[in-house]
Amino acid sequence: MNYTLEVELPEAVTFYGDPICPWTLKSYKLLRRACDDLNINLKYRPLSLKIINEQNEISDQMANKLDESFSLLLIGQRLIEKGFEDHAVKFYEIAADLLVNQKRIPNPTEVIQILEELGMDNPTEVV
Repeated sequence: MNYTLEVELPEAVTFYGDPICPWTLKSYKLLRRACDDLNINLKYRPLSLKIINEQNEISDQMANKLDESFSLLLIGQRLIEKGFEDHAVKFYEIAADLLVNQKRIPNPTEVIQILEELGMDNPTEVV
C-alpha cells in the first residue's frame, strides 16, 4: 500500500520572540529552516519578556538585561510599522545572535550599521 498525505501549507508563519531569549532563538532557527524548506514566508513580531514578566519576581541581573535590550524590540516593531517586514526578521536574527551567542548588547552606532547592512537607506527613521 502506498499512502499520500496532502497538506495545505500557509503562505506565511508569524514568529513571536524576544531576541534576548536563547530558547526563542533556538525555536527561530528550527522554524526558519522549516519555512525555507517549505517555501513559507516567515514574519516576525516582537514579544517582550520584560513586559511579560512585569508582575513576576526576577533577578536584578535579568531585569537589567531586559531593560538594556528593550530598545532592540522597539526597533523591530518600528521596522514592521514602516513596512520593512523582511528587515525585521533579519534584524531579530542578528540581534538575537549578539545577545545570546556573543552575550553583548549592540551600541547605537552598531545598530545603525546593522540596519544599513540590511539595506535601509535611512536607518535613523527607525532608531
